[in-house]
Amino acid sequence: MGSITAATPFPRAIKRVAVIGAGIGGLISAKSLKDEGYFDKIKVFDRNTCSGGTWIYSANYGIKTPIPNIKPQYGPPQDPSKVPASAIYSNLHTNLPIDVMCLRNRPFIEATPEFPGHESVLDYIRRFEKDENLMDLVQYNTNVTEAEYKDNEWLITYFNIATGKTSVDAFDALIVANGHYYDPFIPDIKGLKSYKELEQQRDNGIKIIHSREYREPQEFNGKNVLVVGNSASANDVAREALTTATKVYQSIRASTLPPLDPNSVSQVAKIPEIKEFLHDGQSSSIKLIDGNNLTNIDCIVFATGYLFSLPFLTRSEGEKLITDGQRVHNLYRHLFYINNPTLAFIGLPIRIVPFPISQSQSKVIARCWSGKTQLPTRQEMEDWHNMQPRSERPRDDFVFGAEKEFQYLDRLNMWAEGHHPDDDVNHWSSSDPETGEISSRYKDRRTKALDLRRAALGY
Repeated sequence: MGSITAATPFPRAIKRVAVIGAGIGGLISAKSLKDEGYFDKIKVFDRNTCSGGTWIYSANYGIKTPIPNIKPQYGPPQDPSKVPASAIYSNLHTNLPIDVMCLRNRPFIEATPEFPGHESVLDYIRRFEKDENLMDLVQYNTNVTEAEYKDNEWLITYFNIATGKTSVDAFDALIVANGHYYDPFIPDIKGLKSYKELEQQRDNGIKIIHSREYREPQEFNGKNVLVVGNSASANDVAREALTTATKVYQSIRASTLPPLDPNSVSQVAKIPEIKEFLHDGQSSSIKLIDGNNLTNIDCIVFATGYLFSLPFLTRSEGEKLITDGQRVHNLYRHLFYINNPTLAFIGLPIRIVPFPISQSQSKVIARCWSGKTQLPTRQEMEDWHNMQPRSERPRDDFVFGAEKEFQYLDRLNMWAEGHHPDDDVNHWSSSDPETGEISSRYKDRRTKALDLRRAALGY
C-alpha cells in the first residue's frame, strides 16, 4: 500500500468512493458522502441480500467457528458465495434506550419500545435507507474478495453471489464499515483443542460453541451449561439459559475492565477463570485457576468477543493493520489510516453507541475527502498516535465507555464543522442537529442505560 506524504494527504482529488458494508455504518457513510454533493461515484457493497448488517437475524448460524480461534481471517474466502449469519439471537433486546441509540436527527418510530428487539432495529435501518434514497447506491449479494491500493487508486474485486461473476472496479478512496462481530475470538486455553477433538468423537459429546452461534434457550434444555466471559452477550446467554438448563455456570476472568453489569445474572454460579481442559479419552473435566475442577458439563458457550478482521485486504496489508486481530493499528482518531488516509474505518471502538458515533465519523470522513474540512498533516497524525496510552491488552485501547465516548463525539463534531481536531473543545459550541454538541439529557440517559434497561425489562 502506498504511503501519503504530509504535504499531499491525498494523491488525487477524491471523487469515487467505495464503502464495504450496508449496516448502519455503511448506510450513514453513503448518506454523508451524498450530502456533500461533491462525489461523482458512491458505491456500497454488501454480501447480504438486503441492508441491516449485524441486525439481520437468521435462525441458522451456518458457518462453524474453529476452536480455538485466535487469528483473524486473511485473504479472500475459499467460497465467496457463502455468507455467515449475524450474531443476533432470537430474544436479543438493545442495551440502550431508543432516544440514545438512534441517529441524532432521526428518532425511532413512535410505537417502538424503549428497549426494542432486533426486529425494530432492523426496521429502523431499512426505513432510513429508503427514506434517504440510498438503495440505488448499494450493490447487494456482493462479496468483496479483495481491496488493493495500486497506482493511487483502490481496485475493488467483488463476487456477485447471484450470478457467480467476479468483477473489478476502481475508486479513489475506501470506507470499511464491515463491522467486527463476525470473526469470533476463542482463546487457546491449555487443552482446549484436544478436548474439542475428543468430544467430537463421542456420541452426545459436549457441545462447544461461540455465542455468535447461539439462537434460542431451548438449545440448553436439561443441560449443564458453562458460559465463558462477562460481556453483555455472556450475561444474556447465561440469563436465558437459566430458563431451560439444569445448571448454569459463568467463568469470569479477572480484568482491569469493570464488568458491564455485575448484577445482571444473579442466579448463575460465578466461577473463576479456566486454567486447563482435561480429557483422557473417556472422561473430562475443566480445571479452574483456584484449583477446583468442573465436571458434568454438557455445553460450553464462549462469549469471548471478536477479532478485528479485514479478509478482503491482501495478507501483507491485513497483517500490517490488524496483526493478531486485537486492534487496528496506525489509525488517527480510530478513523483514518495514517499511512494512507484514502482508507477510513467506521465503528471500530467498543462499548459505544454505534449509530451516532458512525454518523459523526462519516461526516468527518466525507468532509475531509471533499475538502470542506482539513485532515491534519502526516506528522500531526503520527504525533497524536504516538502519544496515546497503550494498554497491556491491545483490545482495551478500543474500549471507550460513556465518558470517553462523549469526548470523542464532541471532538469529531467540532472537526466536521471545520475546526482542527486538536482545538480546545471547550471553546466550540454548535446546535447543528447532526454535528452539534451532544445534550446533557443524552449524556444522562447514556450513562444510566443499564439501570433504565433493568427498570424496563427486569434485567
